[in-house]
Amino acid sequence: MQSGRLEVTSISMTAWLGIEAVRVAIGVNTWEGIEYLDRGRFDVFLDWAVRLDAVDSEDPEVAATSASTAARVSAAANVAGYRIDRLLTGLGARPGLKRRAEPDTTT
Repeated sequence: MQSGRLEVTSISMTAWLGIEAVRVAIGVNTWEGIEYLDRGRFDVFLDWAVRLDAVDSEDPEVAATSASTAARVSAAANVAGYRIDRLLTGLGARPGLKRRAEPDTTT
């Protein structure tokens, strides 16, 4: 279950989760020490990712691949109960997620 596409998906998911603005957009929250995604916000985020891929590429094949990937990630999130740790494990991500620092906008 470690195809190239699945690995790319886990890398993308890990990268997204490393960006605070994305975490807010997809409704990351912590309950009893466990991080979860908000299902509705996550699905909207994936829908927008697919739309943007379609606009950027103008290639129907890229749009179809993007939609298929988003469907796989959404299904994996559902199976994981929207727990981030289980989602990343299900996608084959390596442990050690690190958040990217946000730029300083106070200056």
